[in-house]
Order: sequence, then structure tokens, then C-alpha cells
Amino acid sequence: MGENIQIIGFLGGLALFLLGIERLSSGLQRIAGARFKLLMASFTQNYFKGIITGTALTSATQSSSATTVMLVTLVEAGLLSFGKSLAVILGAGIGTTITVQLIAFHIDNYALLIIFAGLMLSYTKERTLTHKLSKPLIGFGLIFYGMHLMSAAMAPVQEASWFVEIIRQISHPLPGILIGVAFTALMQSSGAFIGILLILTTSGSIDLVQSIPLILGANLGTTITAFIAALKTSREGFKVALAHAMIKLSGILLFVWWMPTFAHLVKTCSQLAVESPEALSSARLIANAHTLYNILLTLLFVPLIRPLAYGLNKLFPEPAKREVATVELTSIEGIENTEMALTIARHETEKFAKHIQTYTKNLLTYFTNTRKDQPHYSPATYENIEEQYNRYHQELLTLSKNNQEEEEINEVFQVLFALKEFYQIARLMHFHLPDILEEWNEGDFAFSEQGQEELKEYHTKLQKQISRAIEVFQDVDIDKARRMKDKYKKYRTMASELEEQHFGRIREDIQVSIETSSFHLHLLTLIRDMTSHATNIARLLIRWHQPEN
Repeated sequence: MGENIQIIGFLGGLALFLLGIERLSSGLQRIAGARFKLLMASFTQNYFKGIITGTALTSATQSSSATTVMLVTLVEAGLLSFGKSLAVILGAGIGTTITVQLIAFHIDNYALLIIFAGLMLSYTKERTLTHKLSKPLIGFGLIFYGMHLMSAAMAPVQEASWFVEIIRQISHPLPGILIGVAFTALMQSSGAFIGILLILTTSGSIDLVQSIPLILGANLGTTITAFIAALKTSREGFKVALAHAMIKLSGILLFVWWMPTFAHLVKTCSQLAVESPEALSSARLIANAHTLYNILLTLLFVPLIRPLAYGLNKLFPEPAKREVATVELTSIEGIENTEMALTIARHETEKFAKHIQTYTKNLLTYFTNTRKDQPHYSPATYENIEEQYNRYHQELLTLSKNNQEEEEINEVFQVLFALKEFYQIARLMHFHLPDILEEWNEGDFAFSEQGQEELKEYHTKLQKQISRAIEVFQDVDIDKARRMKDKYKKYRTMASELEEQHFGRIREDIQVSIETSSFHLHLLTLIRDMTSHATNIARLLIRWHQPEN
């Protein structure tokens, strides 16, 4: 009965501990979300800024695994170069030690008070900073209360023979590393695993030297989550995950041979930071070992970033560029940081829009080129567009449901609306072109020289309006949106004038104009409608920025 209670106590404490990590992480991400784009800007700077960015991001996510998964997605989406991602990986290793440092202060006596303070803040006005602080504060308290319960449950087990045997096995480097890898992979957070390790060191079950293999294994275990994420990506995303694993594996190979010396270095550095060396707790030493290991690993690898990136690029060369008739949008499924998900979604919507522009570029060549030079219309191209649109539409809806911040939900729907309008352009072309093209090819038709030039001119206006729509969407510029809307008014008037000119040629009894009249008017209407959908991007932005909306 007593052992059952101990197991329940430990599992309950572990559940609260992990729940605390999750609440602290999501709460900090929500606060830091609005600053994500500023962090993104620093990615493109130097390696030092990349390290700082990785540290800051991981401090918010509370997991270097989560940060590396972000990097896999960002590199896959083309928002970050592979070389720059390596500096962020190094910074992520340092960032994940911050949680452990906080845990090592061992303030579990105040855990319930911290939870109470967080609960009180949750009753403040929504969308204020104090209200946003409530969630991470409650999470912070749950971490320490969970540790308190686990520590209390572990106390009677310390003397058990089976437990002593496990500890003896851990004292060997290889089993300790493997245990660290396995448990960290399961928890998907080295901070969570090392937090449990602090309980063992506090009770005296394990010393600093014995804990080092576990720390090394925990750092390698964080790479497994990124590898799983990279399975869904192409060569670029896989390289990020591989580089992460190579850095952490190299750390093990470098440090495993001098663990007692490293432990002595940790003690020496720790003693320099306190007035009384006797005041140093075992938990403090473990936390410092985790931090010092990642700092030293970063210092060792900073000079090797460029050679490592060069080597992996040579090992996995970029395939020869070719014109591709398909588009593949980088998934935002499972990305917890909303600001990051939106940054990727906006980038992918721009990519989608440019693909649509290429898709519509050949519209008139089906009718103005000779049969020999006429491009082949492939329905598979549209099927790919439709498939990608449906998938991304669903992912954006899921993102909106998983968020409570009104500002973020609004931005999700702005992206969703823009994606839909670009898709409608492709849809119009697909559902109108095949039928009229089939009829066109059955006869021996040709537009009049003047009619052909008019259609080409109007089609050029469509291409320009799609370019403006992409630019307005990219820049979120209200002035550009207004100018774009004014342009459409001119294009709509232009469509009417072109129709009148076409009817004028019919009145003049120009035979080719009479024979191709239905095609000519159909194409004018189709181009006008597609131009209207492109202009809807500007209309939305203007409506969204009106105070009453």
C-alpha cells in the first residue's frame, strides 16, 4: 500500500511538473509572440545575434526541441538560411538551461503562494500584461509544487536495494547517456528531465560526476523531436535536424573523456559566483553543469559553423533548378508559437500567389499561339493548387481555433481571406478555360489583330494587379491598397471600352471578329473577374483598417 502511494505521489508530482512546464512555456510564448518578428529580423544578421536569438526563443518555448522544430520549418519555408540556423541551434542549447537554473533555486516552499498569485492575476482585465502573466506564473508555481511532491515520494525509496543498483548503473557513462536520451525524447524537453535529475541530486542519491552522463544524454535526446519533424520536410529541413544531432553528439564525444575534470571545473566556477562555497547545493551544481556545458559547446562550434554548413551542403547538394508546375506549401500544423505560424503562413501565401500568377500567365497563349506552339493545359496543375489550398485552409482554421487573442485571430483570417482570393483566380481559369479552349481548337479560329492586342493589353493589367495584390499583402500598406483599388476602377472601365470597340468591329462586319465574338467576350469577362479577385486583397485591407470594423 505504501509503495502504491509513493508511485501515485511521484506520478502526480511529475504530471504537475510537466503541466507547469507547458503552462510556463505557452504563457511566455503568448507574451513574447508580438516580438517574434523582431527576433526573426535578427536571424539574418551575424552569428552572435543568431545565438542570442536562439537563447531568447528557447527561453520562451522552454525547450530546445521546440526551437529546433521551428528552425526546421523556417529553413524549409525559405525564411532562414541553413547556415544562419546553426548559430540559433547553439543559442537554443543555452536557452534551455534557464529553466533548470530557475528550478535549482529550490523555492518549492513558496510554490502554492506563487500559484495563488497567478490565480489572482487571472482575474484582472483580459488582454492586459498582468492577465497574460497569470498563466506563466501559475506554471512556474506548478513546476516547484510538482518537484516538491516528487521529492517527498522519492524519499522512502532512496534506501531500496533496487534503487541503489539503478544508481550504480547510472555511474557508468554509456547507460547514463542512454537513459538521458530516452527520457528526454519521451518528455521532449531536456529541462524537464534535468529537473527530475535535480531531485536525485538534492536527496544525495547521485553526485555531480554521475549526473554528467545524464546531462550529455539529455542534450542529445532533444534532437530526436527535430528529426521526427524533419521527416515531413525536404533536404533543407533534414540538414537542420542532422546538424543539431551532430553538434550534440560531438559534445558527448568531447566531454565524456574528462567528466571528473569537467565536474571540478563546474565546482570551481560555481564557487567563484558565491561568497560561501558551503552554500552551494547539489541542485545548483547540476544546473551550472548544464549551463557551462552548453556555453562551452557553443564557444567550440562558433568557429566551425561555416565549415559545418559547407560540408553538409556538399553532402546534400541542392538539386538542379527546373521549372515546376506544382507548389508545396510548408505546413504550420503543430506550431505552437502563433506569431511564427503566421509569419510562415504569410510567406507561404505569397508563394502560393506567385504560383497562381505563373499559372494565369499563359492564359492568352492558348488562343494567340499557333497550334504547334500552343502550350499544353494540364488539369493536374490546378488539382495541385486545389489540394494545397484545401490543406492550408484547414490548417489556418485550426490555428484560429487554438488561439484566444483577438488580434492574432484577425490576422489569421486576413491570411485566410487572401489565400482564398488567390485560389479563386486559379479556380475561375480552370473552370472556364478547358471548355472554351476545346471549342476553340475544334474550329479554325483567330482573333483580329486589333482584338488580339486588346486582349493582351487587358491580360497584362491582370498580371500587374496580381503583382500589386502580392505587394499589398506583403507590406500591409493601406496607401498601396487604395491606389490598387483605384486602378481596378480604371480596368473595369477599360473592359467596357474594349467591349464597345469589339462591337464596333462587328458593326463594321469584320468577319474574324464576328466568328470569335463569344471567345473574345468570354475572355474579357474572365480576365475582369480574376482582376476583381486580386483587387479584393486591397479591399479587405481597407475595410479592416476602418475604425468601425
